[in-house]
This record gives sequence, C-alpha cells and structure tokens, in this order.
Amino acid sequence: YSKVPIKIMSNVASVSLGVTYSACITENGELYTWGCNSYGRLGNGSTAKSKVPIKITIPTTATEESLSITEETNGEISTSDSGVTTVTGLLPNEVYNIYSMCSRTADEPFSDDNLLYIEQGVSDSSGTLTFTISSDKSAVNPQIFVKALNGGEVNNAQLTKLSPSGTSVKLAWEAAEGAEKYTVYTVRNGIFVKEADVSGTSYTVTDLVKGTEYGFIVQTHINGEESVLKKSEALFIMLDDEKTIEDYIEIVNGITDDTAILTDEELEAVEKVLEYDYSKAA
Repeated sequence: YSKVPIKIMSNVASVSLGVTYSACITENGELYTWGCNSYGRLGNGSTAKSKVPIKITIPTTATEESLSITEETNGEISTSDSGVTTVTGLLPNEVYNIYSMCSRTADEPFSDDNLLYIEQGVSDSSGTLTFTISSDKSAVNPQIFVKALNGGEVNNAQLTKLSPSGTSVKLAWEAAEGAEKYTVYTVRNGIFVKEADVSGTSYTVTDLVKGTEYGFIVQTHINGEESVLKKSEALFIMLDDEKTIEDYIEIVNGITDDTAILTDEELEAVEKVLEYDYSKAA
C-alpha cells in the first residue's frame, strides 16, 4: 500500500470504494474492479485478488451448458403474481448469478439486445433463492435462469485486519454467509499450524516470536464442507524485533564487574534504561 495518492487510471467518471475491493466506471462506460475477490465479487470470472483494475466484460457467446440451471441440483423456477421469483433445489448458502433474457438460444445471449437483467444473490440454507427482477427492458416471454458463481466451492475467510502487539497478533475477518465455524491457522516455515476453532470473526494468536515472519489464514466451514488452505491466500507479516524496557533492563542486569568493554547492544540498553521515563509506568 501507499501512504500517498497514486494515480492508477484516467478518464474515470465515477468510483465506488469498499473496505477490501473497489470499482469504477470510465467516461466511455467501461467497468473496472480490483481488490479482494472472495466469492468472485470482482466479477472477472475468478476468485483471485487483483491489485490493479481489471476491465469487466459480459461474454458475447455461451454454450447451452453454461445457460442451464445446474441439472445436478434439479433447480426449479416459479414466479408469483407479485413478480417475486423463487428458485428451489439449488446449493445451500451459495452465491448465484441471476439472468433474465429474451432468449437463451440467441446467437449472442449476453448482448445488450438480448440480456434484460443481471444480478447476484445468495441461496438460503435450504437451497432456495428468491428475487424480484426490475428492468426497464421488456420481452414477450422472458427467460430466467441462475448459475452458481463458484460451483459450490467454499472460500477461505477474507481477512480485514492484522494487528500485531508484542508477541501477539489480532485477526479480524468478514463473516461468510452460512459459516458454521472458522479455523484459524498460522503458516510457520511453510507449514500450516492450527491455532483454534472459533465461531466469531476475530481471534488473537499469542506466544509468537519477535523477528519471525508468520502467515495467517482463516478456514471457513459451511454445510460440512471446508475451504482449501492455500499459502497464496495467507497474509504474511514480520513481527518487529523491537525490545521493551524490560528487555533492556535484563541486558543491563547481565553486565558484570568483569565486563571490560560493553557491546553495542549493552551500550544501547544502558542508554535506554537511563533515558526511560519511569513515571509512565507508575
């Protein structure tokens, strides 16, 4: 990150800034997104995060397979007189793209002329998704379908804060829809080490070693499934090897009458002990 503004794009007409991801629209109507990408929120067809803006496009071609309501779930669609559409038989607690089209068999189903509506929603614990389509376009017999964004994959929780303090690090992360629990792991020398199972969205890892690099990742558990631990998704920090006044006092106490020449560390400790304002600790 940078403490000063850095220009990353030109010709931006509007921008929306989130905590972990952002989006903007250029003067010629192009959409760009960047940041964290849990649940595919950037809309670029993946779940990989991006530090630079990525242009988002709606595909102009699609196969009949990609236009179906995942046959494995036997999804069924119904629309009430009030315009509320309900889809049942889907994967529970899953993110879905919602589409309404003039025709699913059009040569270019995602073209502006054919696409009436697109939105994103999350199915409930029973695999039911409800939504109301609102569009300024109309069609004689619009066709509605939904498609799972991640194919049922459970993602690791999105970390929002790493706050080191001495030999501890406090973690905070975004709540995942439908999560039963989270498992906090550290990455030490390339190995995942389980720290704790928690039900909330924060946890403090203690008894760490200063001057050591640690990775942190939070595994999500949803409906008996768990996210896959990936080192590429872990956030790494180096614990500062900064000494406390107690550390300096210990060094000074180790200086004996037999010490002929003080080391640089011992000299620094003596200076710190002499300069320390002990009234702050009272």
